Amino acid sequence: MNHLNTTVIRHRLSLLGLLMLIALLAACASTPMAPADSLDAARNAIASAEQAGASQHAAPELEEAKARMVMAEEAVEDENMANADRLAQQSRIAAELAMAKTETAMAEEFNRGLGGTDMQQQGDQ
Repeated sequence: MNHLNTTVIRHRLSLLGLLMLIALLAACASTPMAPADSLDAARNAIASAEQAGASQHAAPELEEAKARMVMAEEAVEDENMANADRLAQQSRIAAELAMAKTETAMAEEFNRGLGGTDMQQQGDQ
C-alpha cells in the first residue's frame, strides 16, 4: 500500500510540474499589447504641432518628437512595449513643447505687429 501512495504522489507531482511548465511557456510566448493610447497621443500631438506651424517656429522640438515616434514604432516592431510606451510619451511631450514654443512665437509676432500699429497711430495724431 505504501508503494501505491508513493506512485500516486509522484504521478501528481509530475503532472503538476508539466502544467506549470505549460503555463510558463504560454506566458512567455504571448506578445504584450502595443501602447496604442500613448502612440495615438503622440501622433495627434505631432499633427497638431505641424498644423500650428511648429516646423517654422520650433523645428528642433518637432524633429525630436518625430524621431522619438519613429523609435517608438520600431520598439513596437521589436515587441519591446515598455520602451515603446516610454518613447511615445517622450514624443508627445516634445510635440507639446514644439506647440507651446510655436504659440509663444506667434503671440510675440502678433504683439510686435500691434506695437507698430500703436506707434503709427500715435505719430499720425
